[in-house]
Amino acid sequence: MPSITVNANQMAVVSRTEPDKNWSGLETLDVKTGDPQSYSENPDKIAYVSFDKIEIPQGAVVSNYVVKLYAQFTVNKITDQFIYLYVFPLAQPFKQNSITYNTRPAQKELSRSVGFWQESMPSGYVWCEVEFDDDIATSEYLNALQNGCKIQITIEYGRYTSVIAHIKSHLSQQTPQAVITYSPPTVRVTPGFTNGIYIPKNLAKSISWSTGYDSNKNMIGTPKQVSAEVRCKSGGTTKTIRVEGGATTATIPAGTFTEGTGQIQIAITTTAGGTAVSDWITVNNTDETGTAIAVSPRGVRVDGDTAQAFSWDYDSPTGTPQTKAELQVSYDGGGKWQELVTAQGDVRQAIVNAGTLEAGAAAWRVRCFNSDGIPGEYSAAAYIIVAKKPLPPSYVTTNARPRLAVEWASVNQQGYQVQVMSGGQLLFDSGTVFGLAKQLTLPEFLQDGDFTAQVRIIDKQGQWSNWVSIDGTVQNVPAETISASAAKRRFGVSVEWITEGEYQAFYLLRDGIPIGKAGAEIRQWMDWAANGKHWYTVRGVKGDGYYTDSNAIVGITAVPYGAICQWGDFAHWMVLKLHEEGPFVHSEKRAAGTEYVQYAGRALPVAYETGWKTVSHTVEYTVRKKAEWEALKALEGKTVLYKDYRGARVIGTLESIEAEHTKRINFSLTIQETDVQERIAYD
Repeated sequence: MPSITVNANQMAVVSRTEPDKNWSGLETLDVKTGDPQSYSENPDKIAYVSFDKIEIPQGAVVSNYVVKLYAQFTVNKITDQFIYLYVFPLAQPFKQNSITYNTRPAQKELSRSVGFWQESMPSGYVWCEVEFDDDIATSEYLNALQNGCKIQITIEYGRYTSVIAHIKSHLSQQTPQAVITYSPPTVRVTPGFTNGIYIPKNLAKSISWSTGYDSNKNMIGTPKQVSAEVRCKSGGTTKTIRVEGGATTATIPAGTFTEGTGQIQIAITTTAGGTAVSDWITVNNTDETGTAIAVSPRGVRVDGDTAQAFSWDYDSPTGTPQTKAELQVSYDGGGKWQELVTAQGDVRQAIVNAGTLEAGAAAWRVRCFNSDGIPGEYSAAAYIIVAKKPLPPSYVTTNARPRLAVEWASVNQQGYQVQVMSGGQLLFDSGTVFGLAKQLTLPEFLQDGDFTAQVRIIDKQGQWSNWVSIDGTVQNVPAETISASAAKRRFGVSVEWITEGEYQAFYLLRDGIPIGKAGAEIRQWMDWAANGKHWYTVRGVKGDGYYTDSNAIVGITAVPYGAICQWGDFAHWMVLKLHEEGPFVHSEKRAAGTEYVQYAGRALPVAYETGWKTVSHTVEYTVRKKAEWEALKALEGKTVLYKDYRGARVIGTLESIEAEHTKRINFSLTIQETDVQERIAYD
């Protein structure tokens, strides 16, 4: 068994008969019995010795310790006696230069000795060994030994005898010694896992263990682990992972195990030489597949023209991370799936690049690969709506003529919008037109000059494509000359024209606005709706996109009195001549479209403009005949046209009639203006 030897580092002798005296600093010191005495219970001189620091490993179990003294004995009277050399561990330390009998330290109760019969006592110096066995070799007495020892001589069976032990001190070549013998502790190691634990083949895994020991009264402190070995057996090969110090965890590197199962054993070494080895633990090295869950997006509308983040969760029964994830997408409700994106490593999100997803309803799903690279089942599908701009028209073209026709080609079109601009000014905007048509002829003729036409389409999800534009130049090519003239007629103006050309149709423009159309053979048009002075032009068209304008002429409509007719029935006018109280009266009332909203805490309402307005006119006249009155009443609730010699022209609904019946009928008419469109579209 291992042992530790320490030398004395100080020694002194004190005397009972000279209690204040100290003997130290000598190579030999004498220990003496009392003289005379029966059993030498009160020795005269006693020695005190201390040793260098005793360093016993933590956890060592002390078997015994021995105090060794090199001594020679002198006996002054021959008698039958037994001589004992006693050693007492001290309860307190001492200092050799100052210790006296009066200041001697306390001693422990238990002691051990070595004895000789006088007849067999050696004649010269001999090593005397005083052994403290395992019954007394406790940590308490070992600590007392560190304080030092008291040495005295005791005689048994002798009378009137004195004995002197000449003991070599720490200053001699034969210094006193203490030899401590110990054994390693009994320790245990317990793995922190049981048979069947999962250890991944391709991932590092941390394992742990615990240590223990058998308690012993002679144990010094507690044993501490100083190193450990983790032995991993796989496929006939054993790899060892060494752990230095007291750590009770170790990381098994990826690739340590290569088969479906393996074994692990843990061996430890502690202070004081304690060792322990665990049983072999069987481990499982085959990972299970986990469950993938599609998280986001789900049940929402996503923009297919921007990059989208797809996220999922992964539930592993073994707690290992995923090594890869594969996402698929379906555009037919899950009938056919195609690859969408693959994510490497233990991530929970993947970015799908802009433009990858197709527009419309879509489903997506994900599956995850375990640490062995084995894929699990696909998740349940998550459904989304992909909104993205449809492909823009593949081309746009025009006829570059005043009656501009725009054509384009497109796919997935549900509607379109066409705009024409010139010099930064918007000349035409079709607005949203639903349908599959891929051609549009502008309702108006363009003036000569440069233009830009642009087209975009809308799909079934209401998403607009980007614009596609084309630049061009319009240059009208007039045909045969058209000569026009105007003649005043009652309640209207007549426009007539002549030409040698053959035109498909003629359009009458009042102040630049088309208000009437005449066939190819017609050469005259009546404008009943005008009042006052206007400019007229006759425009001939041949269907080739070009046009010919006549000379501009002035037409004047002069009404001698007031006149009213039903709108569209311009052949039946009712003349309003009389007003009993003098000139007829025409009053006008206008009102802005304003909505008033009351709010809590505000006394007055807040006004909001609606953009609408109302305009009403009231005129007062007199008729004499019942037939005239009946004709007026027949117009009530109808859309009418009213004109008078002052230049007034009102188109609207005859809302009410108020009358005073005397010899004549004095009445007032209220006409509510309505949005009657005189402008016509070109065919």
